[in-house]
Amino acid sequence: MNDTGSKAFHVITVVWGVEYRQLFVDVCVPNQLTPGNLGALPAGSRYRVFTSAADVDSLRSSSVLRDANDVIPIDIVIEPAAAAQAPDRFTRMTACHEVALRDAADAGAALIFLSPDIVMSEGTLGAVARRHASGSRAVVCAGLRLDRERFVTTLERRQGPHAIPARELVSMALKELHPFTRLHMVDGTHGPRRPVSAYWNVSGEGILARCFYMHPLMVDPVRRDVMPDGTIDQHFVVHACPAREQIHVVTDSDELAVFEMSHVNAADTEIDDGPLSRWRAATTLSRCDVHQRSYWNVPIRLHAGDIGSAWEPVERRSARFASQVRALRVPALWMHHGSRRVRPFRRRAGDIRKRLRAAAKPLAAQRVRRAALEAARPVQKLPERAARASRRALLRTRRSITLLMHSAARPLQKFRKRAAKAGRRVLRRARAAH
Repeated sequence: MNDTGSKAFHVITVVWGVEYRQLFVDVCVPNQLTPGNLGALPAGSRYRVFTSAADVDSLRSSSVLRDANDVIPIDIVIEPAAAAQAPDRFTRMTACHEVALRDAADAGAALIFLSPDIVMSEGTLGAVARRHASGSRAVVCAGLRLDRERFVTTLERRQGPHAIPARELVSMALKELHPFTRLHMVDGTHGPRRPVSAYWNVSGEGILARCFYMHPLMVDPVRRDVMPDGTIDQHFVVHACPAREQIHVVTDSDELAVFEMSHVNAADTEIDDGPLSRWRAATTLSRCDVHQRSYWNVPIRLHAGDIGSAWEPVERRSARFASQVRALRVPALWMHHGSRRVRPFRRRAGDIRKRLRAAAKPLAAQRVRRAALEAARPVQKLPERAARASRRALLRTRRSITLLMHSAARPLQKFRKRAAKAGRRVLRRARAAH
């Protein structure tokens, strides 16, 4: 157990590959390298970049990271073997986070979890440090996704990502929302089958959000022995910091604003024909831990201006929607547990089907051979049938010719008989005349 708060922070970023490395160096680090962000962290803090062996030299030679080293010590850490051999990027990131957590435990430091595609408002890390100093052991926030290509173009028109005030950042973000974010709009025409949040549009002034999963921007673990069994936004915080009153949920973007820049084709998800479903949301809520269920009760305001009267009806609608989802949580939980109990039987049935198919393969081969023989029999009989048909045709032809000859000879025979009769009559008359 760790009862006293840490005095310093380890800022953790996991990055590999040319695409993310370039975005990290060109956008993320300059965005963080400001007095209100990295410059606001206490002495003894470190910036730790976990990366692959192939990316180490490129990061070490980066002039941006050399400049950042003058503000906060930069550590380029080669990812552990478990991360390099991970089957997917989430497992790879989790392996790096485990190493970061152990190193922070040895140093007695809190952790700030960033990513190589994150952009934040000026003063974000300073606000985190102040919340930590006031007793919070974790700070969680909503991280809406933005269309990376369009948002980076917007930053270029702004002449860089340095020191963006919160309201300006929200104003830019509202124009470049990612399709994944728009899919979670309650008033949309289509919704996700596995929603992670619900968003309400406030007539161009901003977005009201309610979230199941929130990004743990800062964690100072009370229990240092806890390691994440998945990504850090799943169930890590509830085990590392069990007391909910020590978790600060950022409910207003004026305090801090964090967004994730993603490709348009990233974060593919199954889509429903209709809008965001309350039952789908309740199914997600039924799988959440106690901290995440409490996040759902808190409305989060992301706004580019002052909070006006347009927010009140939206907040009432969101509260009604959240209440309906909570009411459906228990039935959804029963369905979830019921499906979990049925799942072993489904697996057994699947195994039985596989065994039957494997046992039926020799029989299937025999059936194929039989079918081939049966298909070949008519082909084999074709010459015999053709010979019989030709013999029948020849016999018919011969009969036809014979009948034709008989038919042609009958008139001639009759003529001969008549001529003979006429000759005999003439002969008799001549004899009678003499």
